[in-house]
Amino acid sequence: MKTNAELFMEMCTMQEQTDQLIFKKTRMLAAPSIENYILAVVDEIGELNHELKPRWCWWKAQPGEVDWDRTLAELVDIWHFCISLMIHRTNVDPKEIVEVLDFERSALYCPVELLGNFASGWVGKSNLLSSFNTLIGWGNSFGLDFPMIYEAYKTKNKENNERAESDY
Repeated sequence: MKTNAELFMEMCTMQEQTDQLIFKKTRMLAAPSIENYILAVVDEIGELNHELKPRWCWWKAQPGEVDWDRTLAELVDIWHFCISLMIHRTNVDPKEIVEVLDFERSALYCPVELLGNFASGWVGKSNLLSSFNTLIGWGNSFGLDFPMIYEAYKTKNKENNERAESDY
């Protein structure tokens, strides 16, 4: 059985390969800007927040139930953009991050916490570490451990590769 650290490193490798395919297929000369990565993360947080609406929507008499499969999918989308940002727009080596990630962390779902890591428009090791720990914490608090996140990431990564190959 692989460790959580090994799974994280595999996610980074998968993301690099997917990004290279996307960049080639879309004829990108450079990775997206930090600002565009941040906007992508904001967009995905919005989608995650929408999936979690039954947990916080107090004004509806019957807000419905959280679809945990869709919630996991949206959480994984945020992982994709954060890993891609780390790989292409920072000088941070994923090995530096994985050594200090807290895979047992639990965190209250608070999107502002994650967004605050990117508020300055600058991204470094401390911002990334905080962001990844926040994502791990959200997953754990939703009952989604890191191997579950990894498996969903792997599935979505395959889908992203297929989309890129088909000129999505």
